[in-house]
Amino acid sequence: MSAVEQGGWVAFTLLALGGWLWYELGYQYFSLREGRENPVDQLRVSRQLTRSIVTISPLLGLLGTVIGMIETFDSLQSQAMYTQAGGIAAGISQALITTQMGLLVAIPGLFISRTLDKKIEGLTLIKEAL
Repeated sequence: MSAVEQGGWVAFTLLALGGWLWYELGYQYFSLREGRENPVDQLRVSRQLTRSIVTISPLLGLLGTVIGMIETFDSLQSQAMYTQAGGIAAGISQALITTQMGLLVAIPGLFISRTLDKKIEGLTLIKEAL
């Protein structure tokens, strides 16, 4: 079973958000690089979307952690750990995988997003000076 499958629906959602984030960051990077006439105005919606994904990813990872821990405690309560393989381990695995995925989406996205923000700020200053 892959890590994404172990993470459940939260991990699949984070995987999709991560792909969407990298698409948006690539779009922004190449839009700024191509030297379009008004790249700052054209990227406004894309920047908001990027910020939203970076903000929501750790929270979604935390949701996966809570779901995994609830599964773990349910296994303890019903003593499924003695009757089913992976009762506790599956819950803890889900909790850790989703936390990790949330951070893996947010942290690099935050750094690259801030780098692009600096470039946009520089272009805005140049535009205002002209």
